[in-house]
Amino acid sequence: MIRIRYLLPSLRSAGPILGTLALIRYLDPTHFHRAVFCLDPIDEHCGFVLGELKRLKVPVQSLEMPGWRCLTRTRSVARLLAAEPVDIVHSYGIRSDYVNVVSAARALSVTSVREILTQAYLLNYGRLHAAFAARAHPWILKKMDCVIAISEAVQSSLRECGIPEEGIVHIANFVDLSCRRYTRRSTAAHAGNAEAGSHVGYLGVLSSRKRVDRIVRAFATLVHKHPDRRLTLHLAGEGPLREDLARLADGLGVQEKVRFHGFVLEVADFLSTLDLVVLASEMEGIPRALMEAMALGKTCLGPRIGGVDELIEDGRTGYLFDPGCDSDLATKMEQVLMGGRSLDPAVIARHIETRFSAEAGAQKTAEVYANLLADRAARSNRRRWSLPGGPLPLSAERDAGRRGDESAHG
Repeated sequence: MIRIRYLLPSLRSAGPILGTLALIRYLDPTHFHRAVFCLDPIDEHCGFVLGELKRLKVPVQSLEMPGWRCLTRTRSVARLLAAEPVDIVHSYGIRSDYVNVVSAARALSVTSVREILTQAYLLNYGRLHAAFAARAHPWILKKMDCVIAISEAVQSSLRECGIPEEGIVHIANFVDLSCRRYTRRSTAAHAGNAEAGSHVGYLGVLSSRKRVDRIVRAFATLVHKHPDRRLTLHLAGEGPLREDLARLADGLGVQEKVRFHGFVLEVADFLSTLDLVVLASEMEGIPRALMEAMALGKTCLGPRIGGVDELIEDGRTGYLFDPGCDSDLATKMEQVLMGGRSLDPAVIARHIETRFSAEAGAQKTAEVYANLLADRAARSNRRRWSLPGGPLPLSAERDAGRRGDESAHG
């Protein structure tokens, strides 16, 4: 039985947390004892993930370390991890990674990196915090026993940060379609999507790094270019730019055609009536939102950047546009919605099933766990053989045995 503790920043339904949930679901409980710790308090936004973990009978505990409070409270975590045998601590994010390497003295430390670090720091933090993270996080990652990169672009960025090649493993991001998020429920909340016309959608956080404003501008271009077409833009998610995006839509004269759905739990219902799903981020690992849409056979449009271009085969399983070019984004949207260039749903769904399934991702992660533990056991054996008074080499054993025989017959 391999004993694993997952150390997460929170239990909110963000992409990385859902990825960890999918991993936990597919690890065989007869071979892996799983438990989850989170740094932030558990609140009303954690209901879905908490409910799923309880359904899987996985113990959950909040460490009550919001923000950067974890920097000064690692001893309590170390005592918690030392209270019972733990083989591996698997973390995500700079705060959790720091607690992992400082506190998990007896366990192997593993992390999953889901972003291109140098870009993520600038997009996620202010300039001062970005400068601190750019120095601190690579230092932390170098102390990890294994760093899992969810895309080739992330793997390359880790090398650029000085992480040793032998410490990096590439396991592509994955999506779990057995999760109830992807089960059609036909709730009334999204019934309005089924109206006639063309429907464009975005699924994710409403933050500056996602550049949802570009989607709104490109959509407004189509609305004004094709005034006779019935077009609707659906934005699912919460975030700090919710009001800014509403004002932008109002200023562009499309406020009545842009609908804000807030946080969506059952994504299958939201995605089911969309004709096109769009992402315009400046940086991604491999975006979960597009994987979710593609797994349901939806035509998707994303920027030609690292991570996205590993997910989408342009013209076959989706479309790519030039990042930062609003006109190219609008043109590609127009070609799908007005030009009849939607792609084969079966081909798109099969692409996700064969290359980005949670089952395959969990199997590869389980192999990483087993290999790490085997390597540690081998190192321990080598140290034991080299210690004074340890087991004798075979030749010395034979000589000792021969001397014993001679003394016995003396």
